[in-house]
Amino acid sequence: MPRTRPPFGQPDREAVEAFINALFRHASPDTFISLRAFHDLKDHEPALFIEGIKVGAPDLFERVSARIVQAATHLEPYVFCPPVATFNSGTSAKVDDIAEGVALSVECDADPVAARDKLIGLLGLPTATTSALATD
Repeated sequence: MPRTRPPFGQPDREAVEAFINALFRHASPDTFISLRAFHDLKDHEPALFIEGIKVGAPDLFERVSARIVQAATHLEPYVFCPPVATFNSGTSAKVDDIAEGVALSVECDADPVAARDKLIGLLGLPTATTSALATD
């Protein structure tokens, strides 16, 4: 029997908007966000997709939502992970192409509570925090 993924509904539009608005609030509207998804278990696997979209694009939230669905419904485990930076072009997201570093993103897997407390002591309260629960 072929392996299938469980059904996945549409992403919460309000959550998508909150994510984009929190991280890219001060980004220039003519710069680009690099929407991308990478395999969660295979480090050298090519990206499932890489799509540049203007910060000010009228369909930004719809494109982000569509790419979230694409990653979430793939038969293999992919992670939707746009960098928290904007780029000068929609076709390249190399270091030299960075237009703006719009946020600081920190992954704290080992001891997230202690890491968050330390970061708050160093930087002050975060604009946004997220957590993920592992599922099998």
